[in-house]
Amino acid sequence: MKLKRTIAFVSALCLVAAMAFPVAAIDPVDSIGTVEFGDKGTTPPVNPEEPEKPQVPPEQPGTGQTGNLTLDVIPNFEFGRNPIPTIDTIINSKYVAGQTTKDKAVPGAQSFLQVSDARTVSSGWNVKVVASAFKNGSDEIAGAELVIDAGSVAGPDDANAPQSEAASLTCTDTTEDQITEKILWANADKGLGTWVSRMYPTPWNENNQIGGDNKTVRLLIPGDSGVKRMAYTCNLTWTLEATP
Repeated sequence: MKLKRTIAFVSALCLVAAMAFPVAAIDPVDSIGTVEFGDKGTTPPVNPEEPEKPQVPPEQPGTGQTGNLTLDVIPNFEFGRNPIPTIDTIINSKYVAGQTTKDKAVPGAQSFLQVSDARTVSSGWNVKVVASAFKNGSDEIAGAELVIDAGSVAGPDDANAPQSEAASLTCTDTTEDQITEKILWANADKGLGTWVSRMYPTPWNENNQIGGDNKTVRLLIPGDSGVKRMAYTCNLTWTLEATP
């Protein structure tokens, strides 16, 4: 019996010794990750309240422009159905239907401009706009004026932000009477990245309901404009130039 107990004790000591013996480390090996970039291509519409994020799904359609300097989104303005004016009248634009959910429409879509600059060295840029007459066939609203307040600008870096300015557009097809306004611009070495100019009261909230007034964009109709009981359409032409 003594011999058996002695063997068992020795075996336990040998087991402990084996467990404590250091294991040699295997040398580490490396792998690599690579990424390459070319031209920017198309930048989709972003969420104007959070310009670093895409709009999902887009409420405002994109232009589809490609390249390293692009005008990604331009606004449409809806002024709704109004009484025929007999005196000088100001008509606010309306929030139109944006994306819908299963149960209800969400608050109206935001009106905004979006520009992306991915050039290595920026020479600056500007966006200009001009308006045609509000027309229905041969009928025209005489003397109409479209007023757009300076937008609320948002993007990646406030220190390099572009500037927005109010525009007052004469709505006419007569070239010499048309006014082309510079509405958003960036000086040289500014405006790199994706930027939006928000043409609505900010921040966006649940009060901006479909059909509600957006006083940031207004249509001025003179009392002697000759308006008839019909719908009129105006074309807005937006131009992006690679200079401040």
